[in-house]
Amino acid sequence: MLNAAAAYLETLPDIPPVFVDYLPDQPDECVGLFCWDYIAPSMADGSATRFVQIRVRAKTWSRAMDACARLTSALDSGANETPLPIDWPGGVIGRTRRLPVLMDRDSQTVTVYSEVSLWGTTS
Repeated sequence: MLNAAAAYLETLPDIPPVFVDYLPDQPDECVGLFCWDYIAPSMADGSATRFVQIRVRAKTWSRAMDACARLTSALDSGANETPLPIDWPGGVIGRTRRLPVLMDRDSQTVTVYSEVSLWGTTS
């Protein structure tokens, strides 16, 4: 599902390259999606919830925060739980769990992160 979410996010305007399960040293501006937990219900209905961290590295704090906020919003289904436009069987519902916060800063870049949960089928 993370690869499908990454492909969707890369269609959004002014988004740096999106990587799954890592954030490379280069380019300076990029996005990483990390699944930090995966929960399937005990009744085995074919669905699961993936807890995803969105990391955005950019040259300035404002660029990183803006991109991270837009990505988090793009992966939130809203109060009506509208399925996300992700190419995944059965649809995907997303919910924001943590809004963007500072993760790391060095002399050249700033990294911020947020968290979402994505619910959908396991395959």
